[in-house]
Amino acid sequence: MTTPVIRLTPRTGAPSVSPYLYSSFAEHFGRCIYDGIWVGRDSDIPNDDGLRRDTLEALSELSLPAVRWPGGNWAEYYHWRDGVGPPQERPQRYNIEWGIPESNAFGTHEYMRFCSSINTEPYLVLNVASGTVQEARDWVEYCNSDHDSNIVQLRRTNGQERAWRVSLWDVGNESWHSGGQFRAQDYVAAYRRYSNKLRMLGTGDRDKASAIKLFACGSCLLYRDWDADFLAGMKQTPNMLHTVDYISDHIYQGRDLTDRDFPDEDHYRLLSELDTLQAELQRAAGLANAYSTDRHPIGLALGEWGTWYKGVWITNQFHQANTLRDALFTASGFHLFHTFAGALYIANMSMTVNALQCLLQTFGPAAIKTPTYHIYRMYMPHRNGTLLDCNLAGAPTLPDPETPGRPALSVSATASSAGLFVTIVNADLSTGIESRLLLPAAFTATAVSSERLTAHDIRVENTVEDPNAVSPAPAGVEMPEMGRCQLTLPAKSVTAVHFRGHWAESLTANTSQPTQADRDRQMRERSETEVKV
Repeated sequence: MTTPVIRLTPRTGAPSVSPYLYSSFAEHFGRCIYDGIWVGRDSDIPNDDGLRRDTLEALSELSLPAVRWPGGNWAEYYHWRDGVGPPQERPQRYNIEWGIPESNAFGTHEYMRFCSSINTEPYLVLNVASGTVQEARDWVEYCNSDHDSNIVQLRRTNGQERAWRVSLWDVGNESWHSGGQFRAQDYVAAYRRYSNKLRMLGTGDRDKASAIKLFACGSCLLYRDWDADFLAGMKQTPNMLHTVDYISDHIYQGRDLTDRDFPDEDHYRLLSELDTLQAELQRAAGLANAYSTDRHPIGLALGEWGTWYKGVWITNQFHQANTLRDALFTASGFHLFHTFAGALYIANMSMTVNALQCLLQTFGPAAIKTPTYHIYRMYMPHRNGTLLDCNLAGAPTLPDPETPGRPALSVSATASSAGLFVTIVNADLSTGIESRLLLPAAFTATAVSSERLTAHDIRVENTVEDPNAVSPAPAGVEMPEMGRCQLTLPAKSVTAVHFRGHWAESLTANTSQPTQADRDRQMRERSETEVKV
């Protein structure tokens, strides 16, 4: 068998990987919030003023860039004033969308404490379906302003003196369905009304309105034309397209597959669904680029993504098995996202805890890290890294008759001041692969570390009885000789290799890129004049 060769090559002007691609999503959905994040101050489970301590500790290790809240579909029923003030005075509601009681014990202040505790950025979703423009405006002012007003005084009375300065805001959620059953042209009218008022409240200062980023509802697999119709409608109104900072698509996969005890073929079928995701991202990125200008670029977001398997519903509190298959899917998905690094800003996997493709599962006093959690942790060095070209030659293909020719290996590599980071997925269920990795000539390695995630079977998951059944272990990669090294890639595995070292001066000059913070600042500066008009 031919030995596959992976050649890494710097590319002039290559984009950097937005750290926000590794974000998460927490909705009042199943046991995600209650039991997963919030257990209450009187719980026997160790907590920090009601926030579940083991959840905080585990998520802190990931430094999630952002966690989206409160929905999802629940956002379109949620009225933020229900969740502020003394807990005993908050109204009891019923989450009719997901069939669970809602105590409102976990509201804006609790969410902000949660974000602060795990060192993540807040990302809020406004209620467009059953709320009002005034309600949305008040919430932005409550969170972001330090002006002397009744809304700000209410926040101070509730214990928060300084504004949180929330930057990320969704204007509605899935407005083509449960978020209001809008037609695209109706949502255009609604978005114009909301965004016109919200931009002025970014930091409570009209001149700094562009400090907040507004995400417009984008397409899903059932409404593929939504992006195009919405952006065209926004362009018809003078001086309004600049209020769209990002278009946010929602794409779930695996809906025809089962979460456990699945045949091997379903593993390959799930990977093939990444082709659909790629096509949707390509379509949406093209539209965002077409409607962008030099003064105001429009970015792409993946507001919700991940696996949602058949039979996972209200009846089982949206709990699904999280197996090694999900880890390989996640790693391959991140590799795909990296190829859209110039356009894709943020991706929020559903959910953070206890539902769908979560990072953690809690069972009574136990908190279990899922295989997906481990991929998030292993891939952290990719954040803000500059992409390298990965040329893969001679790779075997997967034994999948439905998608013949798909390479068994998936590779991504990034460069940073810390060195060179490479991740490789071998998606073949039965065949290990020996591969040769060729490093860039401009890079000199001085140390190497590596780890690998695999298990004896693709259906293995972590449980209370065996929480480390799928967990990373050292991979044993040796230092490269003459810029090349040999890699052993077991079947159904994800391997991460971090080379420490230094780059030649010419490479640094050719591939230096603005950071995500630089791009955000440029966007604010470009938008400033338009916002004032």
